[in-house]
Amino acid sequence: MHSEGIAALLEAASTAYEAGEHAKALELWRQYREQRPADAEGYLKAAVALRRAGRFDAADNLLRQGLAQSPNRLPLAIDYAWVAHYESNWNEALARWKAVAHSYPKHPAGIIGIGRVLIKLTRLAEAEEQLSIGISAFPDDLHVAMTHAEVATAQMHWNDALERWDKVLALKPDSEPAITQRKIALSQIVESETATSTAVGVVRSLPATPNVELDRRSHMAIGSVVLQYESLGDNSEFGFVQRHFKAEPVGLLRWTYCVADSVINLLEQQFSGFGKPKNLSLFRTSWKEYMVREKHYGITFPTFSTDDITDESAFLRDQNIRLSRLAEQLLSDLTHSNKRFLFKISHSTSDAQIQRLHSLVQQYSAKNRLVCVSVSADVTERGTVVDLGNGLIYGKLSRRSLIGTRWDIPYEEWRSILQSAATF
Repeated sequence: MHSEGIAALLEAASTAYEAGEHAKALELWRQYREQRPADAEGYLKAAVALRRAGRFDAADNLLRQGLAQSPNRLPLAIDYAWVAHYESNWNEALARWKAVAHSYPKHPAGIIGIGRVLIKLTRLAEAEEQLSIGISAFPDDLHVAMTHAEVATAQMHWNDALERWDKVLALKPDSEPAITQRKIALSQIVESETATSTAVGVVRSLPATPNVELDRRSHMAIGSVVLQYESLGDNSEFGFVQRHFKAEPVGLLRWTYCVADSVINLLEQQFSGFGKPKNLSLFRTSWKEYMVREKHYGITFPTFSTDDITDESAFLRDQNIRLSRLAEQLLSDLTHSNKRFLFKISHSTSDAQIQRLHSLVQQYSAKNRLVCVSVSADVTERGTVVDLGNGLIYGKLSRRSLIGTRWDIPYEEWRSILQSAATF
């Protein structure tokens, strides 16, 4: 086959994949590998598609073939580590990232992967040691700097975290995770300083048997509980609940507005075509924040950016990368994590839609739980949950939390719901 025809195979495979014709795309990539068995791209593109579909064993096998055939081993070795990473097979992922770092010491991917896995395993002292080495070796790499900052945040070393997130923002001023995490670190520092400066007065005002330490531990405990949940929409109320209880996970749908049908379509189609550049459009709100509209599924995402954008195409490319990574993480969580998935019913949603959403969540893994939270007019139901069986749970709040543009969230009712639902 002529080189033009071989190149056309790659283009046709990519076109088929973006159109949702995954079987066709995989077959075209297979044909490409037959013609170019030493070219890493034929293995890599197909493996990424398999990984995104949750077919981790098939992706592993294909990448091992590529590593044996292709001289361009670096991208294959990196994706081989990502397969175990997204499968949440942390010990295997750590071994693979270490292999990347050993074989390619001049590339930052290995040290980044090692750091992220160690954070997941809460081996924070080791993560700190590894990322300190990484910062010395790659002082201007954005992702090394971000992982270095994530270690300090995980350790709750807030002064170090603030300094490190500032370094990230110096490298990428519009980084949404860095902006958010810097605010958290700063708020913790301010809160700590305020608490210290008023400690004597507070102690004097306490009753003879103070419960301050008990309250602190209780707040830490609910933060841990909140992290067991992943938002599936339909608005950002649960995102604010997480923030209130000092839990700041980065999730695809945490800050979105998306109705039930959008989430149903996303899960039914296994995220096919999601976040492609051609499906993204940009608009600006009355408060000057830029928002991204994902037209394929009809979901709106905040960018947390209010600065004037001079290159809209480049900005949307960055958003494509960000949303694709978040989508891969949600897909991994649906398939392999022990999280509970939470849908806040704020708009008209039928029982049939909830049943379909529940069915889809469980198709990814029978262990998954769906918690639906809505408003009840019955005051006796506020903050309560009902287990309907088979992993479907309903929680009840006393009132709507968004009135116009003002939030009035009943946090203690949310606390009760989340703690109770976590027992099912």
